[in-house]
Amino acid sequence: MDKKIFSSNYSVDYLDIDKSQKFNQIPQNKPTKVVTAKPPILKKSMESTNHTAKDKIEDEHIAREKSKQPTTNDDICINIKASRKVLFYKVLYCCFILLFTSLGIYIFSSAIFFKPQSVGVSSLYKNEYYELLSPIVMNDPAPFGKPEYADVQMVVASSIWKLISDNGTQKYNTFDEKGFSLIPTSDVIKASQELFGENYFLNLNESIFGSFFTFYAGEDNFHISAISNQNSCIPFIKELTETDNCVILNVGYVTRDDKFLKSDSKKAKEPSPIKYMKYTLKKNIKTDSHYIYSVENC
Repeated sequence: MDKKIFSSNYSVDYLDIDKSQKFNQIPQNKPTKVVTAKPPILKKSMESTNHTAKDKIEDEHIAREKSKQPTTNDDICINIKASRKVLFYKVLYCCFILLFTSLGIYIFSSAIFFKPQSVGVSSLYKNEYYELLSPIVMNDPAPFGKPEYADVQMVVASSIWKLISDNGTQKYNTFDEKGFSLIPTSDVIKASQELFGENYFLNLNESIFGSFFTFYAGEDNFHISAISNQNSCIPFIKELTETDNCVILNVGYVTRDDKFLKSDSKKAKEPSPIKYMKYTLKKNIKTDSHYIYSVENC
């Protein structure tokens, strides 16, 4: 807020009386009596004292008014120059922190919008199947006959994507010194057992390195770099066979630019998968949910 400067002008009027005029007005026909008066020392002293006090008041008032005056442009420039160096380093430090934080946030930027696409066969467990298949199809696993034979990097990558799709990015907002997001190993282990069965054992006694993650043996977190799901596929269940404890799915891999996924006039009636794989699911009786048991070529 601008400060207003108020100034007060003091004026003192003095009445000077020409005493000589009074003497000139004495009639000439009367004898003149000359009286010599002593100067009114006390009066002059008092007037001098009063005048000095007024001058002192004026000086104090002027000093106060000067102290209220705003800082001149020269003073402002000096202050700016004095603090500019400190401000520069503060801004540089903030930019440095924001850079690494933004890099970590970008890790899961596209994952927020990741949703399993429900396309294909209708079934009582259709949504469960698609949610189970989506993070695995994204990582295009090589065929395996049992969960313990599955590629470890694929298992970890699928488990991380499951955590992201289930929890979003809000849960994992802790970063390392390089700006990589940190996901606890306990969360990855739990997700791997939900995907590949409660008996699946994820061996963390050795370091694991993937395309977008790093794990060093003995640590408690996975370090996740920037990733995207734009070039991945989504599942399309063409056929399924259900039994009491087992489900066999004929799964098509549909790219995200497939015309079936468009919402305009160019939308196709059926998807055009780039390949098919046979997935065998088994049921966990305790949780009444399914897990991936094997993946085979069709």
